[in-house]
Amino acid sequence: MIAAAELDRQLIDNFQAVAITLALATVFFGIQYQKVLDVLSEQIPAGSDARSRLIGRLRASLIYRVVPIGAIGGASAYLFLPAAATIVRSGRLEFWSFDFIRTAWMLVLALLALTFVWAWVQFFRIAARIRKARPGDPA
Repeated sequence: MIAAAELDRQLIDNFQAVAITLALATVFFGIQYQKVLDVLSEQIPAGSDARSRLIGRLRASLIYRVVPIGAIGGASAYLFLPAAATIVRSGRLEFWSFDFIRTAWMLVLALLALTFVWAWVQFFRIAARIRKARPGDPA
C-alpha cells in the first residue's frame, strides 16, 4: 500500500504530466461539441442529392469530430485509471473532510469518462442518422 504523502506526490506529478492531454481533450471537445449537435439536428431532405450531401456531412462529423473526441477522452481517462484505482483502494469516504488532490483526480477522471461516453452515444446517433438518410429510404 502506498503511503498517503507518496500517493499525493504521485498524483501531483501525474497531473503535471497529463495536463497537456487534459487541456487538449477539453478544448477539442468545446470546439466540436456544438458542431456535432448541429449536424445531428439537420432535417433529412427529400432529394437524393441533398441526402447524399447530408450523409457526407454526417460522416465527416463522425470521422473528424466524434472519433477524435472519443479517442482523446478515452485515452486521457485511461491514463487516470491506475491512480484512481489506488485512490479507491487506499481511501475512505468522508463528506466534509476530504483530500482535495484525490477528489480532484476522481472528478477529472469522471469528466473524461463522460466525454468518452458522450462520444460513443453521438457515434451511434450519427450512424443511425446515416442509415435513415440513405437515398431511396423514406424520410
